[in-house]
Amino acid sequence: MFPLTEVPDPPSQPMVKETYKDTALITWEPPAVDGGKPVTNYVVERKETMANRWVRTGKERIFPSTEYWVPDLLPGCEYEFRVSAENVVGVGDPSVPSKPIFAKDPIGM
Repeated sequence: MFPLTEVPDPPSQPMVKETYKDTALITWEPPAVDGGKPVTNYVVERKETMANRWVRTGKERIFPSTEYWVPDLLPGCEYEFRVSAENVVGVGDPSVPSKPIFAKDPIGM
């Protein structure tokens, strides 16, 4: 009998570490359970808080990093972010969304 392999569990809730008018740095912790196969990538999505649709950010591979500069934010818009882990079986469920942030430069810039 072969060992059971599944998609990974969700990573931890992303935290926003830095915010600027058009980009934000998010970090997260890897999933507690990788589904029996190593995590090979992370999928980062963003959503304007007033919208219903999540949008994948970037096409580049992020793994093994657990931080990502989310590009192409619109200044003044409020965003949430979520992350999914991927292994050879597929992409797992997304994390709990981050706390909302406004895309704006820090005060004093």
